[in-house]
Amino acid sequence: MTDITTAAEVYTLLGDELWDYLPIEEGRILLRIERSEGAQGYKGIYMDDNGSAESLAVLPSNKSKAVEQLYQLTSQGGKNPWNLLYFTLLPGRAFEVDFLLDEDARAMLSFLAHSHGMAARRRDAAYAALMAEQARTQAARIFTQCSQRLAALGASEQPGWQRLLVEASHWNGGTFELRGFVYAAPVPGAAGEPPQEAGEAFSVVQDWELVKQFYEFNTNLYQPMWNTLAWTVWPDGTYTLVFDWDTQKEVYTKRPTHLVFPYTRQGRWQEPA
Repeated sequence: MTDITTAAEVYTLLGDELWDYLPIEEGRILLRIERSEGAQGYKGIYMDDNGSAESLAVLPSNKSKAVEQLYQLTSQGGKNPWNLLYFTLLPGRAFEVDFLLDEDARAMLSFLAHSHGMAARRRDAAYAALMAEQARTQAARIFTQCSQRLAALGASEQPGWQRLLVEASHWNGGTFELRGFVYAAPVPGAAGEPPQEAGEAFSVVQDWELVKQFYEFNTNLYQPMWNTLAWTVWPDGTYTLVFDWDTQKEVYTKRPTHLVFPYTRQGRWQEPA
């Protein structure tokens, strides 16, 4: 490969290889590239317009030099660093690029670089503690940010919404689905019948930033094992996530025995007025 002098050349290389693998007419391909000094990691999905996604079986190969040159071109020699790149391929070969600096990844790399002199047992314990703390704080941050975006979607889909539900599932090593439903105030039932609550489906994919955040959460396993999730957001500023395990969906992994299902996570996406 000849030397690359512009970022556009790298984008063309990535886009062409993804397009050759899967020339899409609808939906999007999301390529996630994690970069650190001397190492790169690639993951990717194809997601259709209905919220169903599958992991890519083929990822761009032999692109490490190109990605490293892209880093030098876009980080201004390290003055504006990034360690996570999202490359989104759209129908018609259009694309979007996002550069992120993941402070958790940076902290982990710093720990690994400066802990070689520690005793093995102490280093392992410190590593486990750092992983647990990052999982706790990152999960809470993503729950809050995603709930805020979901609340905005609910308001745009159904003014006066009373409840918003996202059903998520993932199985078989990378396939996952996102389904959204927004509920208005219950409609009075017939004589003697309770009020009826009817939900209207909406597309979570219309907020691509939300999809990327969910993918980040799903990729990094910030929660114990699960394969179904009911994520409910209320206009009073609270949210509840119920994680469960459906044995009908997962055929490659046995139901974890060290966890009690379902388990929940709760929090606030907005402080009380």
